[in-house]
Amino acid sequence: MERILARSIAVMCVVFGAQGIPFALMQVPVTVPLWSWGTIVLLYGGFVATAALGLLGRSVGLVGRLVPIVYLAALMTWPLAVRSQDALGHDTPWLWYVCNLVLAVAAVAYSRPVATALLVAVPAFYALIRTTAVGGGVSLGDAALGSLYVLLLGGGVLILVTLLRRAATEVDGAQNAAVERYASAVREHAIEVERLQVDSIVHDSVLTSLLSAWRAETPRQRVLATVMATNTMAQLDESIGQAPSAGPATLSSLRERLLLVAEQMDVELRYDPGSLPATEIPVDAAESIHSATVQALVNSFQHAGGPEVPRWIALYARAGGILVEVGDEGAGFDLDTMTEGRLGVRVSIQARLRNAGGEADVQSSPGLGTVISLAWPA
Repeated sequence: MERILARSIAVMCVVFGAQGIPFALMQVPVTVPLWSWGTIVLLYGGFVATAALGLLGRSVGLVGRLVPIVYLAALMTWPLAVRSQDALGHDTPWLWYVCNLVLAVAAVAYSRPVATALLVAVPAFYALIRTTAVGGGVSLGDAALGSLYVLLLGGGVLILVTLLRRAATEVDGAQNAAVERYASAVREHAIEVERLQVDSIVHDSVLTSLLSAWRAETPRQRVLATVMATNTMAQLDESIGQAPSAGPATLSSLRERLLLVAEQMDVELRYDPGSLPATEIPVDAAESIHSATVQALVNSFQHAGGPEVPRWIALYARAGGILVEVGDEGAGFDLDTMTEGRLGVRVSIQARLRNAGGEADVQSSPGLGTVISLAWPA
């Protein structure tokens, strides 16, 4: 808003300031030269500087505050500047033609109380000078009428500037309040997401790990419970620590993590070593793929059959991302009859990949095994 006001004043300085120049030059012979040229240079220099700052979109600042001071000083010293009592005759002092322009500059450059004081003082001094011989010697009524004209126009400009500034302040306040509400909503959403994440870990991973440990009787079952507990602890540590980095992770590092899982669970890991090291994916995507892979293997050991069932993990690099397949040749299940309560598939695998920008596809048939494809990006 201040930039708009400054540019408006710049236009006024150019238009209304120019119309006073001929009258100022015509009255140079009837005034003291030093006063005349000094006032013209200072006053019009202020107009030019104010116009330049306004057109550049900058605040009129100190220059705008000096213009009314120079004008008021010129108005008060006008009786001393005129060469003789009848030198001006009945002409109007040239300061009259830039009076409203000066008040407009004051309305923008000064605070409302100071601009109001100038709005009262300038017409009052003008009326006083107009009734003297050096000011034209008009009647008190004519002088009052001219002052009223100045007062009304200057007051209209001041009211307009005040209303615009007040409206801008209200808009800024509403915008700041909206930003604050948005920031608060974002914080609440982040807290809710974190709470849901912890709830998911506790409900899904922690309880599953505890049940697996309670039911572990064979060495393989104990190894599976250990892997599940290790993965769950890593998830809990991540949830209470700092957020995962948004930087990239190499597929080779993900391969090493999956290789450790494959060794612990005694499953085959298939990959092409030449295609992995140069490929990078976000850290959160790598974490989601790793966790979903472990959950898919856990589901396989729990539902597909015993250790005699062939299981594997296949790791492929594809254009701009990665594809991990977790499969077995076990019991399988009917996708059409999969219940909503299968949190291991719906939450720990599909929802986890979806939240990371990936996609999980489940292919299974009774008696023919299961293949879960984890792709990033989707």
